[in-house]
Amino acid sequence: MLSGCMGVGSGSLDFDSSVRNAPGTITLGDTKVYSREMLINERAADIAWIDRLITASEDPTKTVFQPTLIREMEQISAFAAALGARFDPAAGVSYRRSNETGEILQEIDVLKAKVALSQVRRDIEIIEAGFPTQTVPVNTGLGTLGTGGALTTGAAMTPPDAAQVAATVNALISSVTARLDAAASPIAKTDAKSNPADDFRDRLAYRDMLKAARNAAGLDELHDAGNNRLIRLNLQATVVPDPDNARALGAIQVEIAASTSGGTAAYLGSWLRAANARGDWRVDTATFKPNNTLDTLEDSGDFARTRIGSFLTVMPVLVNESGVELAPQDLFDRAEWTKDDVADNKFFGSLLAELSLPPAEMDAAVAKVCQPGSLHSFALDIADARTKSYDLIRSANLSAGDLGVQSPGMASGAKYQRAGDYQKQVFGLIRNRPDCAALVARYAPDKTTWRVLQRPDLGGAEQVRIYEVGPREQAQQVSTVARSANSLALAVSLAASAPSAGVAGNLGAGFRRDIMNRASALDRVPQVVGYSVGGKKKFGWVIGPHATTNAKGQAEVRQVAKSYDLSVDLSVPAWWTSLKLKAMTVWAPSPQKLVSGTLGAPGSETDLTVPLTSAADFQSFTQFLVRDSKRAVALEDVIGGPVTGCAATTLLLKGPNLWRAERVMLLGLSLGRDAFVIAPDMAGIIVTVPAVSAIPGERAYQLDDQVHILTPLGPASKKFEYDASLSGENCKPKPAAASDADDVTVTKAEPTTFVVPSLVEIDVTGKNLGKIDEIRLDGRRATTAKVSADGKLLTVEFSRHTSEGIEQGTVKLEFFVKKKSVGTAQTIRITRE
Repeated sequence: MLSGCMGVGSGSLDFDSSVRNAPGTITLGDTKVYSREMLINERAADIAWIDRLITASEDPTKTVFQPTLIREMEQISAFAAALGARFDPAAGVSYRRSNETGEILQEIDVLKAKVALSQVRRDIEIIEAGFPTQTVPVNTGLGTLGTGGALTTGAAMTPPDAAQVAATVNALISSVTARLDAAASPIAKTDAKSNPADDFRDRLAYRDMLKAARNAAGLDELHDAGNNRLIRLNLQATVVPDPDNARALGAIQVEIAASTSGGTAAYLGSWLRAANARGDWRVDTATFKPNNTLDTLEDSGDFARTRIGSFLTVMPVLVNESGVELAPQDLFDRAEWTKDDVADNKFFGSLLAELSLPPAEMDAAVAKVCQPGSLHSFALDIADARTKSYDLIRSANLSAGDLGVQSPGMASGAKYQRAGDYQKQVFGLIRNRPDCAALVARYAPDKTTWRVLQRPDLGGAEQVRIYEVGPREQAQQVSTVARSANSLALAVSLAASAPSAGVAGNLGAGFRRDIMNRASALDRVPQVVGYSVGGKKKFGWVIGPHATTNAKGQAEVRQVAKSYDLSVDLSVPAWWTSLKLKAMTVWAPSPQKLVSGTLGAPGSETDLTVPLTSAADFQSFTQFLVRDSKRAVALEDVIGGPVTGCAATTLLLKGPNLWRAERVMLLGLSLGRDAFVIAPDMAGIIVTVPAVSAIPGERAYQLDDQVHILTPLGPASKKFEYDASLSGENCKPKPAAASDADDVTVTKAEPTTFVVPSLVEIDVTGKNLGKIDEIRLDGRRATTAKVSADGKLLTVEFSRHTSEGIEQGTVKLEFFVKKKSVGTAQTIRITRE
């Protein structure tokens, strides 16, 4: 084949495989972070595209498998036709050998001529040396004028016309270039049929490849297990070529740091505040039994119910620096927060006065402090519990108001400050006394942490999963036919002289450089390949040298100054606010170290801290804490509509885990993934519903007025609005009817959002509102209605009992005069308590 003809203009595209592990001159820019919603929508679009390719592969007319050999022969035939030459695979070899032999023979001839010239010069020197002794002329008749005719020259030689050579070579270049730019036609039609078995195997392999790509684009069930979320990190790497490693591979390896999480403690505090603010977490209002969630939290050993005053809370179990667990209820019981503030101040004040003595009396007073059962040991117990419990409340972002505790001392911090001052002063006196060692060991101020923070699944690299490193392969397209064509073209056009300089030589070199960009048969020279090291939380990229041509028009590979966009998809805990990475770059890496994740070179490491935005919701985080892996799906609200027969309608469907939807069904329609996208907050999906005419839409709505969401976790349904009257001719704009001065007009209603069950009071503005004799909210009659004297303001009330039965979602506020609907119905949004 032509690809084996390595003639003029050919070169090597092999990289330097030497192992040096030299520090890489590759810079990494600041990391960009992309949202989970964008990534899932992007993957969904990829899946829809791959599904179309899979469907097309079923049709032999849409997906045709053509043998590679035929494609290559078409290119060869095109070259042979363009050059008007017979294709002979041995011609290139013979030409190259002839060139090599000619150069050697030429060198031999030159050396012989040089030796002959030296010998002639020596002979002349010897003859000239005898001239002084010579007395008789050697030549005779030197003074006689000859009578012959004028000397004649041989036939005249016409020098080659450079313009003619240039025109010939240019014509050849144009011909070959045109062939390369044009699509090759089949060699010849044939009656031979494709083997059905071969076609089946090719088609099956192609479909398997597509299905593998589909699975890679999809997300497994573990990407958000344990309250994780998907993020994409984008880095820009810039290669600065190193002359010592110009043809070597470059490598970037990134490690997720062992202690990588940030913001866990702060998030736990926010979660605990929300947990204690929820009445349904403290007691089951339906059965008046203890809440199962709090039972499970307490059973984990990380949290405990703690009564503060009359308020029952859930608090974290603490661990001190010695590893001793501290029960929160015990701390609050010992802290005496409910003690009268005046008495509390007098108690600690009197104890401090006992220690305000002259130096001569101080030793005896301090010794009494450390005696078993002393009043000071009791006070230190109170101060220790008070400071720890108050710090616990602050770390949990709680206040006296949050807890429902009317305790001025606790709210103002006066008792906390008083106990802290006493504790600090006493320990300054007893810290170094041997007789006080037991008291110091028990009550010394030390740092406490939440026991739950010691859970390994709350932080650390083991919580991160590497999903995809991109680009998987970014390759440079380089033509093997171009390299082969160089040999063939130059052999045919310049076979006689094969000039290496002058007009023809320059044109030949230009042809070689130009042809590299015009061939249609391409090899892939990988430039960037992503990889990950399983089980080691490491990933990276291998950067190959760039294929180019040198000054002689020869193909070669070399690292060039260039920037690359690199990305990695990671699954990380949703509450993290930062991610720590350690990156290193290397030239000529060891393949063994690269694949084992032990790559490194002195001075090549860079530490990166990636800020993240917390995206966890408290309910799912609670499930994570109690190790509840169940994930419920629910359709809580339908926003938008109604669906009509006039135009497409956009609906926002809100609820947990709806983003997992595979299909949406309504009005007999089954909408696939290409009909909806995930909402930016991941709290629902945005569906585009096509227009559905009254026939068959009205009948379908009568049979089923629900929109159904199908997900891998199960279905979810809720009622939606469909207006069959907006269909057909009714979609066309109608001429405005003459307005009657006595007509009822409704302009707007305020407010439009309510939490039920509650008293619902709505102000309606408009004209002639006094004529309205009935108002209904979701079909329920108003309890009272008052209209202003001018008929422009109507105040409507629905009692708590009336609103109790209204479902969450959007409902209509409608107006009637003698059972006939008047004015414009208003949309009211209802949220259930």
